Amino acid sequence: MTQFKEQSGILHDAITAEAGTKIENGRLVSIEFEPVSDVTDGAPKTSVRVLKSSARLCFVQGQLFLDDTLVMTARGIFKVM
Repeated sequence: MTQFKEQSGILHDAITAEAGTKIENGRLVSIEFEPVSDVTDGAPKTSVRVLKSSARLCFVQGQLFLDDTLVMTARGIFKVM
C-alpha cells in the first residue's frame, strides 16, 4: 500500500503540474490511477500529456515508469471553479 501511495503521489504531482500549464487556478475534480506492474525498484520517470483543454477544463493523462518499466497510468480532470 505504501508503494502505491508513493507512486500515485509522483504521478499526481506530474499531472497537476502539466494541467497548471494549460489552465490557471484549475482544481482537480477527478483522478483515476491504474497499477500496471508490481515493479517497485528503479528510478521514477513520468510521461504526461494533455488530452484536451479549453479555458476552463483540462484532461490529462500520465504514465509512471521505474527505469524503463511502466508501473502506473492515470487520468485527471481539472476544472476552473
